[in-house]
Amino acid sequence: MSKRKYNFEVLYIAGNGHSGSTLLDIILGSINPKENFSAGELTFVTRESIFEEICSCQNTIKSCEVWSRVYAEWEERRTISFNQYRQLNHKFDRNINFLLVLKNMLFPSKQYKAYVENTGLLFYSIHLVTGKSTIVDSSKTALRIPVLSKFCNVKVIHICRDFSGVLNSAKRNYKKDIAQGYEVDLKPRKTSKTFLDWILNNVLVVLFSIGQERIKLYYKNYVSDLNCLSRIIDVSRIKKPSFKIKPEHVLAGNVIRLKEELKLNATIGFRYKRLSKKQLLFSRIIDKLFFFWSGSFIPNA
Repeated sequence: MSKRKYNFEVLYIAGNGHSGSTLLDIILGSINPKENFSAGELTFVTRESIFEEICSCQNTIKSCEVWSRVYAEWEERRTISFNQYRQLNHKFDRNINFLLVLKNMLFPSKQYKAYVENTGLLFYSIHLVTGKSTIVDSSKTALRIPVLSKFCNVKVIHICRDFSGVLNSAKRNYKKDIAQGYEVDLKPRKTSKTFLDWILNNVLVVLFSIGQERIKLYYKNYVSDLNCLSRIIDVSRIKKPSFKIKPEHVLAGNVIRLKEELKLNATIGFRYKRLSKKQLLFSRIIDKLFFFWSGSFIPNA
């Protein structure tokens, strides 16, 4: 597939989990709803339970007026089966396989070419159904960047959140409840694993963004002032009284996608009540050492 085969654009939100990617996805769709489609975490488009999961329109994905049509369009165009695509997604979209993806960027295998082609067909189907010129994907994994860049113009938004906030969020514990927006069981993650993932995710975003437009965005800034998004999108609409942060048809992502309307709160995400004193001390040291990712000492980044 030749580069930039399609004329739509993808705003790709890359970085760590627990960094406010779903909120940012919805905001970008709300600021310019005539042109931007807030899609959610499209890496989960073939998850086993996806058709029973809840779209932000409050219908199941299989009965959603938008996603049911997207899946139908994609079904007609795909060159591989739904299950084959799921297998390739697991192979080429997980950070643990970054060396494999690097190899395929240089020497593309038939499987990698098929994955790129059919991912392009998915996005094209979304473009056809929604009529939007820009698709927002908050899948976060850096390995998706070279795939997207093969068929359309990609603007990478490197979302950075302080390690303290990521760790605090990673200590949450909840049971699977699809009706409430929890698609899998989530157990508290180990501090060491969260730290290593935080480092690796940020490194991979920088690495796989080489040659692409990449904008670093700090969580602490955009939850305080949406004007900082002016580097990404025309924010003039947020000054209008009618502006609302409203999820329309977000597939997968944080449970906040199921709220009818969202309001920003600059204090949310900075209360580290799940962390012990030792964990909080460790995370604050990490934030100071890696200030370029945490946003420490960068008040107006």
